[in-house]
Amino acid sequence: MSTVALLDRIPSLGLLDPAGRWVDRRLVYQDPDFLALERRTLWPSHWLAALPLEDLARPGAVVPLDLAGVPLLAVRDAESVRLLSNVCRHRAMRLCATAGQHQALTCPYHGWRYALDGQLLVVPQRARELPDLDPTRLRLAEVPSTELAGLLLGRLESPGDAAPRSFPSDSDDPVALVAKELADHDPPTLPVVLRRTLVAACNWKLLVENHLDGYHLWYLHQRSLGAYDHRRFTSRLRPDGIWTSFEPLRPAAPPPSGLVPVPNLGRVGMGAHLLFPGLLIVTTPWWLATAWLEPLAPDRTRLHLVVRGTEGSDPEALFDDVLGFVREDIDACEAVQAALGSGVPEGPLARTLEADLVGFRRVVAEICGAPA
Repeated sequence: MSTVALLDRIPSLGLLDPAGRWVDRRLVYQDPDFLALERRTLWPSHWLAALPLEDLARPGAVVPLDLAGVPLLAVRDAESVRLLSNVCRHRAMRLCATAGQHQALTCPYHGWRYALDGQLLVVPQRARELPDLDPTRLRLAEVPSTELAGLLLGRLESPGDAAPRSFPSDSDDPVALVAKELADHDPPTLPVVLRRTLVAACNWKLLVENHLDGYHLWYLHQRSLGAYDHRRFTSRLRPDGIWTSFEPLRPAAPPPSGLVPVPNLGRVGMGAHLLFPGLLIVTTPWWLATAWLEPLAPDRTRLHLVVRGTEGSDPEALFDDVLGFVREDIDACEAVQAALGSGVPEGPLARTLEADLVGFRRVVAEICGAPA
């Protein structure tokens, strides 16, 4: 279905009503055509998490991955880390299928070989079969990349391309702004202690909206997050969807058993952050967790969870501390997704504690709500 045909199904009010509720919840959470629209208009123009930098610890490390459906190679050569296209410039064959250590990248189809910086090195039988070929014009394409919270990020369309919307805060680097918020939790000093891949039976936006929702903290997480003072919860959502929040630890809250605190924290509490559209970050006095979302279907989302903690923390205690509230969040989002078929409309939203999820919806609606 074309973008225009899909938008013909949206009521004249647009995607959102004046109160910030989706006009058609089943469209935005269940419709495969709407997910296809998001994949085409929303995901490619923003920074997306690719993998933890630990996966590229040694020169020569190569890891194949898909970033929003685009086949890429995360590579560390002698000088730097980069994201290259995983498609040969000859006949568009996938170059590499498995992670490993490589001195070069050789296409299994016709033997074209590339350096780890993307330069075309070898074309078999070039003098006879391809005498006019200019290797300098056939490098592997490189995707812009950067680092945040110990992760390698990629952006499928560079800022000079036609995708990113213009917001008042565009002059600020969103990655740098989130990195500033995470400065106390320095990834090089916090090793990875837990990695999990989870699949949630819900739309990816429900997980983000839950992450931005301050209203549920008292109730859904009554036990798992009871150590934090929800009354002092503060948050800020930028017009481009970058979000940060903080709530302090209760003064009398006992520390979790088996966990070693992060040293030299400027603030003691829980911070939560969003690098729009789908990188969720949480910090506590004991760990830093990143979870990047990968939409698999309108009602199915993969979460790549990486947790960093201090040396000496008990892995089982860390697992319980992190997964306790993560599971509660996933269960709640799956229950909302399952209830969409009832057709019951969404009710009024909390004035302040749910205001940020409305702001997130408006960013999504602005990007997806009009044909290019």
